[in-house]
Amino acid sequence: MPPSHKKLDEIHVLVRENNKMLHKMRRDAFWGFVFKIIMWIVILGVPLYFYLTIFQPLLTELFDTLEQVKTTGQNVQGTGAEFALRLQEIGEYFRGFWGVKE
Repeated sequence: MPPSHKKLDEIHVLVRENNKMLHKMRRDAFWGFVFKIIMWIVILGVPLYFYLTIFQPLLTELFDTLEQVKTTGQNVQGTGAEFALRLQEIGEYFRGFWGVKE
């Protein structure tokens, strides 16, 4: 085999190896991209999933309970003010009944 053919065969082997490496690099880049997208979906999706399925109903229930406590507290304050007014009326009645003057 002449030396030029030997040189061409060497170049041909190098070109094939280079082509295999480039295809492998392209395939690795593609799968790296796919796995990176999956990773970001998991990183952003898992907290959103937990919020929507677990925490959001709990937070809704918590805020409803707090609203009920607030309403009950306002009712108690109103009842306390009404009770104080009734006690004052009773006190005035008995003062007038016994003839006590201030």
